Amino acid sequence: MRFALFLMLAGCPAPTAPEATPEAAVPAVAEPATLPTEREASEPQPDAPVLPKPESATALESMLMAQHSEDLPDKAKLDTVDGAAAGLAWLADFGDPLVLRARALDLLGYYPPGAEQLRTTARESSLPKLQAAALFGLARTDLAADPQGRELARTLARHSDERVAMAAVAALKTVPEEAAFLAELAADEAVMAPVREAAAE
Repeated sequence: MRFALFLMLAGCPAPTAPEATPEAAVPAVAEPATLPTEREASEPQPDAPVLPKPESATALESMLMAQHSEDLPDKAKLDTVDGAAAGLAWLADFGDPLVLRARALDLLGYYPPGAEQLRTTARESSLPKLQAAALFGLARTDLAADPQGRELARTLARHSDERVAMAAVAALKTVPEEAAFLAELAADEAVMAPVREAAAE
């Protein structure tokens, strides 16, 4: 579980679920109260089981659901929430709707312990929106000192989804040492034109 890994890297104890109290047996499979909407049915859900939600995640939700992206919190505003890094890590894995997870991934880049979670999402997620958000998060980190992150971004710069490839280029452009790779990418006619143009800028 990526959130649990984040807590381990940050040196925080993983939250524990409350002990169950003896009650009547619950059926192994319960009928859903309502059918999932078309959106819910088409979007993969976060890995189960969901870990207990930190208080900081609740405090951050309203900030991250701002109507306009320019109204999202900066690092100073995030730091006013105690345990902001852990809250963002939880929302990145379990937030709903999907845009909440994407924004949490992007902002998680402000906190160094989140780098592993960002790399894992960029590498393993089946959702390009989340992969791109994780790469934008990596762009906020010290990517120059992260050889794994740089190698991953190089690979994803040739991704078949334009959003992912463009985000990878944006991350690589924060590292001066990647100038040669970006020039090579810009000259590669097998790469999508918008990605080549971004790499050449």
